[in-house]
Amino acid sequence: MFDARRIKPDAQRWRGGGSRSTPVGFGRIAAQYAKQALMQHIRRPKRQLIFYEFKDRVAIIISGTVRASTARM
Repeated sequence: MFDARRIKPDAQRWRGGGSRSTPVGFGRIAAQYAKQALMQHIRRPKRQLIFYEFKDRVAIIISGTVRASTARM
């Protein structure tokens, strides 16, 4: 809240009653698109981190094992 008030002095603390509010017409397909968009935003920084870690190693021979993660978020 402290940081929010630096940006917007009249910011108020949200006091949700614990109930979830789903927008009208927000069906299964819309939920899937929302989840897909969120996951894409989460994966983007991971990919950038990997790129920056290896971008300077061009033309260097590295041996290793490639493993695919089977865990899903």
